Amino acid sequence: MLTLKTKLQQRQMDSFFGMETSAILQQFPDAKAAAIKHDLSIFYQAALNYLEKWYDFTDNNYQKNVASLALKSKFTFSHLCDAVDALQIRGKLDMDELYDEYCVTLPRQQDIVERRAPVVEKWSTLLQGTDTKSDCCGILSLQHPHH
Repeated sequence: MLTLKTKLQQRQMDSFFGMETSAILQQFPDAKAAAIKHDLSIFYQAALNYLEKWYDFTDNNYQKNVASLALKSKFTFSHLCDAVDALQIRGKLDMDELYDEYCVTLPRQQDIVERRAPVVEKWSTLLQGTDTKSDCCGILSLQHPHH
């Protein structure tokens, strides 16, 4: 969502509405083209307002804190700690053991994140050689606690 927000903001600042739109706008008189650009800018602002209303862009964002679990990019132990806190499972895990197992995964992380496979398969492969493999599906199936 942050990428979408950033792209919309940049497009709005640059008054960029796509190359085809620019070509079409050149066919209109200047006043009409300016009015259309104004309407398109209002559309961008409405989209940005919608994102701000319905999505949390702060560092406390739940999705941001668990994003590393999707294994779409390499992650750090700090990312894992953020996910553990967001899932409210710190009391159920031995964090020292988690760190040791994180270290075991380091050499395989890049290969795993580049694979086109379901996330559960990625985690199963990543956790081979750790004591966590059997617990993997249980942890990954945890739902966001309802407040």
